[in-house]
Amino acid sequence: MASATTNGRAIIATTILLTLAVMVLPARTARAGAAATPCVSPITACGCTITQPGFYTLANDLDASQGLTAKGACIDIKASKVTLNTGQPGHQRNNGFNITGPGGATPAGIGIHVLKGSNNNLLELLTALSGWDVGLKIEGDNNIAEDFEAGKFNAMSGNGTAGVEIAGGKNNNLNDFSADHNQNYGVWVHGGAKNNQFNCANSRFNGGVGVFVGCAADGSVGNNCTPKGVPSNGNKLYDYSSFKNAGKGVVIDVGNTGTLVANVSANLNGGTDLDDENPNCSGNLWFLNIFDTSSQNCIDARTPPGIGSMAKAQTRQCRRSAPPA
Repeated sequence: MASATTNGRAIIATTILLTLAVMVLPARTARAGAAATPCVSPITACGCTITQPGFYTLANDLDASQGLTAKGACIDIKASKVTLNTGQPGHQRNNGFNITGPGGATPAGIGIHVLKGSNNNLLELLTALSGWDVGLKIEGDNNIAEDFEAGKFNAMSGNGTAGVEIAGGKNNNLNDFSADHNQNYGVWVHGGAKNNQFNCANSRFNGGVGVFVGCAADGSVGNNCTPKGVPSNGNKLYDYSSFKNAGKGVVIDVGNTGTLVANVSANLNGGTDLDDENPNCSGNLWFLNIFDTSSQNCIDARTPPGIGSMAKAQTRQCRRSAPPA
């Protein structure tokens, strides 16, 4: 009887150990699977992370069905001093490979994600970032991104939350781009994003606001960023068009100050063309803009009558940026 009891206890102990092993194995597998897959140039599929500085190109169009990074992006950029050129061979200046998300009514994922701590990169994209929740998201500092479409392109669907999102990034320069036909924002700046510059670009036909500097993800205005969030100050928007958006054209929400908005053409929007939610514009400077409606008299109060013109607002003298040092 004692032998049978001993054997029974051994069987129970073995069963418990096997059960624990099965429970632990998936956790270890998940941790192992979370390791980033490094991108190798030319990049042939979504789902990799650029972990080393250097020059990277694409070999073909990329799409979400190829897989995503652990952070849910087609391409994550973790390293600094990266140059990413998405142009097709022989057409690096005017024709690129596209980066397409899953699309649908609620697009998911991010096309290109510049992670926090990834700085001094040059993204010469020449591409359409379509069908993602966010086409291009930048959390790093001192980056340049230019020559891209972030929104609906041909038969591809637009992005969900935003074509372009700057989330806490500082001193970034985005120029020569379009953020059109997205479900909510064309461009969304928030999370303590400071001293970023947007020029020679367009936000048109978006379902919400063309350009929104503020904390609300749903397009609502009048939401002070503090104490729930960090204000985004000192950003610059100029030589820009915000046209026929279902919501407002350009919004600087309450608590965000030191913004410069100049030479912007904003009209035929569903809401106010130019909107500053801060009392008396509170340090934000608006001048030389073309618009039909504004929220306060402080918007373009310093512009002498007749000095602006629609022709001037729509003529863009774009200068390509030099790679960051």
